[in-house]
Amino acid sequence: MSIDSRKGGEKATVPARVSIVPDPEMEPAAITSAARDDEETLNRFWVALLVAFLGVVGTVLTVTGGNGGFQGLLVAVLLHTVPGLAIGVVYRLRGLDLILSWFVGSLAVLILCSLPMALTSFWHPRVMATLILLASTAVAVWVACKRPPTLDATWMRRTGRAMIGPIGLATAGFLIAVFTAALQPQSPALYGAALAAGPLWFLGLGAIVFAVCWAFSSVGGRSWSIVLLATVVPMSQAVMYGTPTVQVAARHLGIVNLLITNGGLDRGAGIYQAYSGLFASSALVQQAAGWPDLMMYASVFGAVGAGVNCLAVAQLARYFVDDERAWWAGLVFALGSSLTTSFYAPQVAGLAFVTTATTALLRNSTGLKWSRVWAALMLSVTACVTHQLSPFLATLICIALVVAGLMKMWWSPVVLVAPAVIWALLNRGVLKSYVSLDELFNILSNFKTPTRPSSSALSPALINTITFWVPAVALVCIGVVALLALFRFHNRMTVGLTLAAASPAGLFAASAYGSEGIFRVTLFCLPWLAIIGSINLPQTGRRFWTVPWHPVRNTGVVALTAVFVIGTTGMDYTRVMNPENVKAVAWVEERVTNDTQVFTLGSELAEPLRLSGKDMFYLSRELLLRGKTTEVYPSRAGADYDPQADLEMLMKHWMEVPVKVRYVLVSDRMKAFDERYAQLLASDQTRLEQALRNTPGVTVAYQGDGVAVYELPESNVS
Repeated sequence: MSIDSRKGGEKATVPARVSIVPDPEMEPAAITSAARDDEETLNRFWVALLVAFLGVVGTVLTVTGGNGGFQGLLVAVLLHTVPGLAIGVVYRLRGLDLILSWFVGSLAVLILCSLPMALTSFWHPRVMATLILLASTAVAVWVACKRPPTLDATWMRRTGRAMIGPIGLATAGFLIAVFTAALQPQSPALYGAALAAGPLWFLGLGAIVFAVCWAFSSVGGRSWSIVLLATVVPMSQAVMYGTPTVQVAARHLGIVNLLITNGGLDRGAGIYQAYSGLFASSALVQQAAGWPDLMMYASVFGAVGAGVNCLAVAQLARYFVDDERAWWAGLVFALGSSLTTSFYAPQVAGLAFVTTATTALLRNSTGLKWSRVWAALMLSVTACVTHQLSPFLATLICIALVVAGLMKMWWSPVVLVAPAVIWALLNRGVLKSYVSLDELFNILSNFKTPTRPSSSALSPALINTITFWVPAVALVCIGVVALLALFRFHNRMTVGLTLAAASPAGLFAASAYGSEGIFRVTLFCLPWLAIIGSINLPQTGRRFWTVPWHPVRNTGVVALTAVFVIGTTGMDYTRVMNPENVKAVAWVEERVTNDTQVFTLGSELAEPLRLSGKDMFYLSRELLLRGKTTEVYPSRAGADYDPQADLEMLMKHWMEVPVKVRYVLVSDRMKAFDERYAQLLASDQTRLEQALRNTPGVTVAYQGDGVAVYELPESNVS
């Protein structure tokens, strides 16, 4: 096969890429052809001019004082836009590379500029934001002055056709779904945001799904439609709830709040402050924009993160397979990962950084360009100060690619691992609890899925079982499809991709993450499983329904969408932060001192704890009774449950804790969580709470809608 190169009308002969039947050797270099680097269809002048204009607007808004509202929103958006696009126009990026530079590059710049200020306590976020925008503007003006303005009519016509096709339909569906959710603001819904939004929301979702199926059979619109499908569910949750979709995000926001309050961080104070890249950038944006609602910022970040990681995986896949299969891989990753890429967490950012860095290093296999090495190094540095695991997992993947001969530069893994090792050594004190010789090669322990103490009298709620097992079965199916491709096309590329997919399992042998490890490993394996599985797809051409393969593929899109909706929204009532619970936790943490202990009546996983970032310790029922009794939760339920006896046992252990002030936190969400996980019936925990309320000396310290804080009497225990 021959393609036009960028020079004149010359032809460049390259090996055939994966098409209807994969080539026996499947040379991935064919995908990184001259056409990928062609810049003739994009004139940088117009992009640079747009960046310069946005930079000027952002600078003016920041200097005049971002005070929240619409002005603050604009500042936040521009800080996440202008720096990355400026990098893109300097390095002559186009297409998907430019879009990734927009999101990933902007976040990298914000992290690398804000973290030194946070760690040195030289905290001047508005000044730094202004300097970032000014520098980006200057770079854009310089580029614009070097390029004459031209217009590509062909590109404009192609874009116009796509806009009235899949792109237009997907956009309409996305707006219908998101606006429908936004018009129904509420606390996390009992059966999830999708069902709470109603039929009109599903109509919008259906339009996006149809657009995706249509786009796979048309010339354009594939990328846009798939990204909107990957983001519509978390974005709907964001605008409906206004809070992050996972309770653990509270402790992430706690570090942001701590930085804003103290004007600095201490690397030795814990793992979150040692790896605080994302938190420092969030604090910079919040204070530069004057945006008071960190919760909404975190919610939108999670939704955008899901789309960005979909783009990053698709771009990675384009090195190995053609565009149609690459976007299928991106779709499978986005919808198969369910919860793991759609909430405010360092891992979400870390995955985007290392995936983009890996793509840059792979492209050097067709010819060394030091700009790609420097880009990968910058992204690696950013990842290593943001998430402690991502660079090491990516290094294992790159080693596998080098061994398989798919990554030609043997030293490529060093680019990823060297900054991570240096940063880990600088923070070795806080990492001791995560790397232990006792856990080395303890694979079986680390491979186990999370388990929680439960009552022998109860079974997990049906909704909990469905929410867990449906995505789990989908992941197994994705793995089976990948194995099928390996057995069908057993060659250098499929073997190499399989090694890359298996390599993150090295975490099981070298860490003490325990039951959390399986989710992290799965997340980093999934992009490679999706790429391998995509090789099974024949090229279907432009016919929509007549080709036999189309109904099969379209059914797969529908099935994956259903899995994504169930996995992401099924447990909203207990996973998503409740604003009332946030208020209660904030009230408690304002009053916590060294002589204070906070207990939770049930599981602490149901509450947005550590919002202040303070070094405090909550004691859940599980932690309190660990090693003290064989039954953490009662073996009797309903009419057989004795709340008074249960309370007397809890009170005994509560009062033994040598502190002056003791609080007990209880909420409707905690009750629902415990019931769904077969720990304690919600009605039984309500009876337990009533017994606590009626206990002499116990007072109601805080009362909110569905949440309460009780203060226990003092004791003589020292």
